[in-house]
Amino acid sequence: MPYHLLAADAVRSALSLRDLSDPAQGPHALQQICERAITPLRTAWGCPLIVHRHHPVVSIADNYDHLGYPADGAARNVRYTRYVSATTLLRTQTSAMIPRALRELAAADAAPADVLLPVRA
Repeated sequence: MPYHLLAADAVRSALSLRDLSDPAQGPHALQQICERAITPLRTAWGCPLIVHRHHPVVSIADNYDHLGYPADGAARNVRYTRYVSATTLLRTQTSAMIPRALRELAAADAAPADVLLPVRA
């Protein structure tokens, strides 16, 4: 599949956007909304809730392959995907963070937990 790569200035622009859900990037009302959703989940589920954040540039494998998207699927078209390199892209969906989160949890031999994957808003 031929890739149409984003220009460097377009990548810089996309990466400069602030993640409004991340308290480390300064306060925002969206964080209160997230916390109001997280708190009842922690209580109801009775197990640790891990908030996993990941860079918006992910591997093509994590964004598509590991999630079962067909190699010739329409979602991979440059019309819908912003490729950064031949192996990476700007994440197109929250699900793209799941493979990496699971690998990290497995490597840490973590106890069972629920994982929350907030995305840049």
